[in-house]
Amino acid sequence: SLEDTDEDGAPTYSERAMNRFSQELARAEKEYAAFLDDHARVHAAAGAVPTAQAIQRRLASDQGLVEYVVGPENVIVFVLTSRAMEVKSLPLHEPDVAARIELLRDLIRRPGDDHWRKPAARLSAELLDPIERSGWLEGVTRLYLVPHGVLTYVPFALLPRSTARDSDLLVDRYTIAYLPAAAALLRASAGVDRKQSLLAVAPSRGGLRHAPEEARAIDALFRPNARTLIGSEATESRFKSMAGEFRMLHLATHGYFNRSSPLLSGLELEAGEGEDGMLRVHEILDLPLQANLVTLSACDTALGSGYFADTPAGDEFLALNRAFLAAGSASVMATLWQVDDRASVSLMKQFYGRLRTSVDGGNAANALALAQRSLRRSPQLGHPYYWAAYVVIGDGASQTGVVRKSDGRTS
Repeated sequence: SLEDTDEDGAPTYSERAMNRFSQELARAEKEYAAFLDDHARVHAAAGAVPTAQAIQRRLASDQGLVEYVVGPENVIVFVLTSRAMEVKSLPLHEPDVAARIELLRDLIRRPGDDHWRKPAARLSAELLDPIERSGWLEGVTRLYLVPHGVLTYVPFALLPRSTARDSDLLVDRYTIAYLPAAAALLRASAGVDRKQSLLAVAPSRGGLRHAPEEARAIDALFRPNARTLIGSEATESRFKSMAGEFRMLHLATHGYFNRSSPLLSGLELEAGEGEDGMLRVHEILDLPLQANLVTLSACDTALGSGYFADTPAGDEFLALNRAFLAAGSASVMATLWQVDDRASVSLMKQFYGRLRTSVDGGNAANALALAQRSLRRSPQLGHPYYWAAYVVIGDGASQTGVVRKSDGRTS
């Protein structure tokens, strides 16, 4: 509409037109999102809430689940192991916690200094020390985290015991997987047995210089049972038609989060064949996925609604990662902030290499932990900005069913 307006060059007219069209667009987006939300609710199946005992039976002896519930004046933490369930109220005010998280996220994006350590150590002391000191995680090496509200945006892997440079981090002590809810542990794995192992996608749109290199490197690990869609081939229509045929999906592209209308958030692909090139949340929900892992190697793809402001917190179903879980993927690897695409290539090579050769058939959370620990020792990429953004959401112990390159058999 702006292009069709009178081109008399009057700044006041252009400003009025922009304001009017922006308001109309925002209103249309909200109306459309409400329609899509109603449509999604029709297809959503409400399951029974499982008991704590059912969750405990799912946990192995070395696994623990920590779930947080954020209130205005305190944070309630539930800790489940195969042996017991514990609960503790932490005297933490939500505005104070949110301020520390926002400070940490700001400082972590400045590679080259250690100013992030102080707020990270404070969060560790408040959120983790009370339950570790109580002995509730004794014997636990694999940790499921169920964050809530502002805690969704905490990179737990980098939380240290202290501000000292040689202090160990949470990723050094545990293999970490995130869950949207504790009930996700009871969800059956897709368990498909398909010859097509991996689909790697890297569109030109978005201008990520190293994304094609990343896709080709991953593809090389899983040949001949892998496919790549790079550049102009990485169209939204082709991805939609092929996604249901693969065990693993890797998308090296930009993510876009629409805070006012989360269902219109999406991933950038190429346009064509009747598609606009933006794979939005409501379209992801309609994908017939049977994947065990979807990797969103993009920007801010783990962010749900309520990122400190604008929209109510806690509606993470509308985030991109929750959409892929709802569409049928057993787990998703996503990012908590804008990632460096050069560092992403290094991390992804290690992640998929370890995933492919894993003796347990492919534990995504364990492969990520090993890759993050390796990058942490790198002189060039050791700062947590380069590796701590990545999180595995879903049952990190699910088998990805990768194809061994040596003999081509499904494991």
